[in-house]
Amino acid sequence: MDYNQYNNGQNNRNQNYYGQPTPRKKNNGFAIASMVCGICSVVLSCLGLSLPFGALGILFAILTCRKGRATDSMSIAGIVTSCIGLFMSVLMIISVFVQLPSMLQDQTFRKELDTVYEAIYGEDFAEFWENNYGIEIE
Repeated sequence: MDYNQYNNGQNNRNQNYYGQPTPRKKNNGFAIASMVCGICSVVLSCLGLSLPFGALGILFAILTCRKGRATDSMSIAGIVTSCIGLFMSVLMIISVFVQLPSMLQDQTFRKELDTVYEAIYGEDFAEFWENNYGIEIE
């Protein structure tokens, strides 16, 4: 039985020197989850929903590194996209809280807000906050 007669003297990619199949490279599920959560974090950053996805993306990337394997490109991409999504979401939340007081003083915005609150809750914005939270708004 000659080894060369079966594969013509060449070593196939899926076999080692002795003709045994080599194990396939296993995909790391945490690295894939990290990258998917990072992409979701960037996409959902304008809605303020990227905070849980960004945190999960970073957590999964850390779990990838803790298993003793070398950090692969998918976990690095997950960390980068998760951090970008978190940064964009925090920036969006801060900008809303900075602009909200000036928006509430604008009369056209306040009329639209009262219309929406009356349609949903049956009372205008100031009454809603005073009745439910005890906060008096001008």
